[in-house]
Amino acid sequence: LSVRLSDDRKNNLELAPIQCPLKAGGEEMFATIYAFKKGRDKAYRKDEGILFTLNGQTHGHFKKAFFNRSEAGRLEYIANSILVVVDCSAFSGRAREDFIMNSRDRLSGGTLHQEIEHALEDLLKNSDQLRALREQRQREAIADKLDDSKPLEEILEQVLKQSPTLSQLFLKGTR
Repeated sequence: LSVRLSDDRKNNLELAPIQCPLKAGGEEMFATIYAFKKGRDKAYRKDEGILFTLNGQTHGHFKKAFFNRSEAGRLEYIANSILVVVDCSAFSGRAREDFIMNSRDRLSGGTLHQEIEHALEDLLKNSDQLRALREQRQREAIADKLDDSKPLEEILEQVLKQSPTLSQLFLKGTR
């Protein structure tokens, strides 16, 4: 996944990948945050938001709903556009056993799991680049909604022009 993204970065990513060291429960990790352009994430994931890898293989994930949490900075405007890959290769043997299930496709609960969640929430909430991207997408969404109201405004103008009785019911205004 990382190789595919780095090969075609300019067509798929909004920002350069954000790389951050992360520490939770005495274990060191390395997180890489990818911010996709609108609609480009579908080729790289389904419902995954945060992937946990060990020696290059994915061993579990958090769903992208994680980004909507208030503790994670309420990133709902970009939740569908970000993917975080957390490299857990530096984990101790005990931490691997505590965090990754034996089947290697799920994560177990427990204190390490909770500490990693909190560390990721802090990382996402305090990222200036993600905050700026969220604000940009929020402005775009508001502008799109305002543009959508133009046809309704035109229809109302036509109806009011054709019906003097109806136009008298409304207060006169500038718009």
